[in-house]
Amino acid sequence: MKSIMGGRAGISLLVVLLMPAALLLMAAKAPSAKAQTEATISGTVTAGGNPVEEWRVIAYGADGSIKGSDRTNASGRYVIGGLEA
Repeated sequence: MKSIMGGRAGISLLVVLLMPAALLLMAAKAPSAKAQTEATISGTVTAGGNPVEEWRVIAYGADGSIKGSDRTNASGRYVIGGLEA
């Protein structure tokens, strides 16, 4: 399990990958100090070095509410956009 927490002005996002056999936790790193109104989280999910398809990735806000989600594609990639920076 990997967890990296970061936040600006008390805001942080938590990404949870929901998988059949495991629960992985990751967190979005805070945006730079520049004024931003929208953020995107993206990445690749692998198991044993191989991409994992059709896993749901969910971004949670600091308050525990769901802020966005995506499913991994055949290459294991996901993109969750439109997040509050």
